[in-house]
Amino acid sequence: MEQNCKEHFSVLNTQFAGVIDSSFSSELAAKISELFQFIDDLNTWLELLKDKEDTTILLSAIQEYEF
Repeated sequence: MEQNCKEHFSVLNTQFAGVIDSSFSSELAAKISELFQFIDDLNTWLELLKDKEDTTILLSAIQEYEF
């Protein structure tokens, strides 16, 4: 059972690595990097606003954008 589980996740890991390689080998690589930077910028805003009353909408937006 444990070996089957490990094998399953190893296969997923290999497939995921292939998706990452394909994504960054495409013409969209620069756009992916740009979008990743935007998430980092949003997290900076969240850190700066952490003491404010309602940052739940911003946090939700970050989570949705990352998804």
